Amino acid sequence: MRICLVSQQVAPFLHGGGIATSVAQMARSLAEAGHEAHILTEAREGLQESIPASLRRVRFHEVDLARVPLSLPGYHMAL
Repeated sequence: MRICLVSQQVAPFLHGGGIATSVAQMARSLAEAGHEAHILTEAREGLQESIPASLRRVRFHEVDLARVPLSLPGYHMAL
């Protein structure tokens, strides 16, 4: 199954537990179970190079949230 989680907060890039930790753990567990796991998250410098070994099977996709209007295939947002 192909699964995409969407969150600005993803551990270990944001610390403090909560949703950031849940998103990382869920994606890792799904990938380890054989699913294709993706995380759509806020773009941050060095993210792709700093993905920890525990999340190497998860594909990260960065979105520039400062770009308005946000235009993603399959998602329309008008401000």
